[in-house]
Amino acid sequence: MKKKYIIIMGSLVVLILLLCFVEVDYQRYLKEITHDVAIVEVKEGLSINYANGKDFQVSDSSETISFSVTNLTEEVVDYYLRIENVVGNTDGVTYDILESNGEEHITDDLGVTSVFSSSIDALETRRYTLTIHNPDLQTFSFSFQVDLENTSQTFADTILANNEASTTDNAGLSNVSGFIEVQDDAGDSYYFRGDVANNYVSFANQMWRIVRINPDQTVKLVLDDVTEDMVSMGPDAEKVSTSVFESSLAYTSLLQWYNTELQDYDNYVASTTYCYDDSIYTNNGTDIEYLSSYRLFTDRMPTNVCNGTSLSLKVALLTADEAMYAGGVSEGNATSYLNLDNLQGDWWTMTPSKKSGDATSYISVNRSGTLNRDVSEASTLFLRPVISLNRQVVVSGNGSLETPYVLSGN
Repeated sequence: MKKKYIIIMGSLVVLILLLCFVEVDYQRYLKEITHDVAIVEVKEGLSINYANGKDFQVSDSSETISFSVTNLTEEVVDYYLRIENVVGNTDGVTYDILESNGEEHITDDLGVTSVFSSSIDALETRRYTLTIHNPDLQTFSFSFQVDLENTSQTFADTILANNEASTTDNAGLSNVSGFIEVQDDAGDSYYFRGDVANNYVSFANQMWRIVRINPDQTVKLVLDDVTEDMVSMGPDAEKVSTSVFESSLAYTSLLQWYNTELQDYDNYVASTTYCYDDSIYTNNGTDIEYLSSYRLFTDRMPTNVCNGTSLSLKVALLTADEAMYAGGVSEGNATSYLNLDNLQGDWWTMTPSKKSGDATSYISVNRSGTLNRDVSEASTLFLRPVISLNRQVVVSGNGSLETPYVLSGN
């Protein structure tokens, strides 16, 4: 009897241990699948299998993400992959997309909105690997999704159809006005310059002006007004970020404005690349002059190429280069659609001009379109929010003040 009791108790102990191991493995499994949840979506005959989910938090040196696209129809379908909602510092972070047949589709810096477009034949399946390379072990998050290409004319298409583009060798000195094409390292870009009257957009109950068509075919807008409060560019003591601009009181105010005015329209707004040009021209050990200051006030040669820190944001400010492309000048009065004749004060760009100790000075713009050099970060100026509408936006209207471009469904 005693022996039988010992056997029964021993069996119970073994069973309990086995259950413990099973529970540990199950919890580990739950942790894995909650981090790595497969999602399948069907959009108008296109089946997308996100094998690792759609939302990611990255802190390791690399992240590998698998997904596939299947065409369930009898026709060729166009589609594109979009990376969006990038939060955190992505300096030095790149990605590449490799198809299972070995074809590499793209290698680029993380932060653009649209990654690549492609076509898929009837009843075909394509499998991809998206690899994030994070050599500096930055911590950030992002999401991505596959969408069908819109067969309607996009906003960028409409602008190009309504305007004949011209070119100029020096946008900083030229008197050319109108719709200008620029070629640079990022690709073809088109911007409005001078006192144009066909770049109005009515969006989210606000009037905006088209600044440019970005190389990724998103459309950059600037508010045709300023926000109510004047703020400084100084650091926000309650905010810590590796980006100087994202740590500023100005950016905090921009986010508050965005969440109040544009949160209901967030799906239309792309996370695009904005340039905080902190590239250095001279550094004597105590004072730094940034390259932007020399470029815009001595050479008067704006650029679309970002020589400094690239930031992936939903809302930001114009760069000083963009203000000059729009017709702004470094001296005298400008002929520019950015001019706000009734404004009682100046407005910030996000471009620094110099640094003395811990204090940074920025370039601002006055109501007559003149760029002001070396404005102290402690100064309080107005903000003109800047956003980019995603590449799939469709509009009506002709861009005039009487018939501005209006988003379909907006």
